[in-house]
Amino acid sequence: MFFFNKKSSTNPNFVRAFLQKGLDKMQAGNYQEAVLDLEKALELEANNAEIFFHLGSAQAALNDQSQAMECFNKAIKLNPVFTKAYHYRGILLMEMNDLNGAIKDFNRVIELAPKTAEAYYLKGLCLAQARSFQDAVFNYDRALAFNPDLAEAYYFRGIVKAELEDYLGALNDFEEAMEILRDTGRSKDDPLASFVDPKFVVAFYQRGVYRIVLNDVEGAKEDLARVKALAGNNNQAQA
Repeated sequence: MFFFNKKSSTNPNFVRAFLQKGLDKMQAGNYQEAVLDLEKALELEANNAEIFFHLGSAQAALNDQSQAMECFNKAIKLNPVFTKAYHYRGILLMEMNDLNGAIKDFNRVIELAPKTAEAYYLKGLCLAQARSFQDAVFNYDRALAFNPDLAEAYYFRGIVKAELEDYLGALNDFEEAMEILRDTGRSKDDPLASFVDPKFVVAFYQRGVYRIVLNDVEGAKEDLARVKALAGNNNQAQA
């Protein structure tokens, strides 16, 4: 970590200027340069939780997990009610496969901001990975209660329901997920041909598989035909 822990009476405008430069570079995807500006901001104001948070976010984008974790920890120590810092640290802990730590952070987010749909969704992902399927479904339910348009929550809830052998529930969730994705990616001329989001392709495939389990052979054929069409369009879009 390359910053100085010095106290100064520096004009706060200088601190804000370096912080804004760092944020602008992050927005442009220049994370390495952003780190340099954010470290300069910390050199001038070493106890600023916001700067530590953004520096942690930049380090995470650079896949420097240890430095990112150090920054998020410092941000939370300086501001114990910094909701976004808990949120981002939770995501980092997920990436590090510390599911219990991630769940604790998402619980803290929910405690501080009870209507945060993404915190419930991410907690559901952790619980599903830990094979606590009923608890995962509950958290996906809560996520959708606060954000009914969260297609990913429907999709992964469908995966979990299939694990619980609730295949009809899984089909319904895949249908909801696809409806949301279709609405956000639809072309007026040809919605099927224009929509090539990989999640959409996978959702059709999963639904086709579960329709086979339910002996809906014709429905399965229809879905798997859509998979083939969408996958072909996706290849053309990437060419």
